[in-house]
Amino acid sequence: AQVQNIGLPLVEGILDEGRVGAAGTLLPAMEHVNLPPFLKGMVLAQRGRFHQLRGQGPEAALAFDLALQTLKDEERRRPDDPQVLRLSGLALLLSAEFLVQRGQPGDADLALRHHQHALDLSERLLAANPASAQALRDVSGCLKRLAHQLATRGLPEDADIAHGHFQRAWQISERLLAANPSSVLALRDVADS
Repeated sequence: AQVQNIGLPLVEGILDEGRVGAAGTLLPAMEHVNLPPFLKGMVLAQRGRFHQLRGQGPEAALAFDLALQTLKDEERRRPDDPQVLRLSGLALLLSAEFLVQRGQPGDADLALRHHQHALDLSERLLAANPASAQALRDVSGCLKRLAHQLATRGLPEDADIAHGHFQRAWQISERLLAANPSSVLALRDVADS
């Protein structure tokens, strides 16, 4: 239970800080802990990110595929579970980031579908809990990622859609800052919008 509660944030923090070697030790250990399937899926997604950061594309692709399949199965079994939906969305975003970086034929379209699915999941979580600052931040983040990918894809119709997504993300960030003006996180979100 202790690994379940602190393990994923710890791995995420290690990867964010660029200490890939430490994550390489912790991730395999976590894979052998008896975790619920949705957490196992997120461990696999973090493993994909680990391999991505090490330049190991085939291993990253395999880990992301396993993660997304595990989490998709969990979404079917537990379609209204907020933890499952949130972690599925996070894994989709990590996989999309990998696909965009890898840049093989078909990757951009699949990444776009992952971004859209992550946004759909975040919207469901927000609809279930409209007062949740975390759900608002998740929707805003998904909107920004999707808008960025649309803007870089460059199709004529993408510009208006991307602009609408960026605008809505900014409005959500402004709303979060208005609700908590002393929040450094909310201020950063507005600056990023």
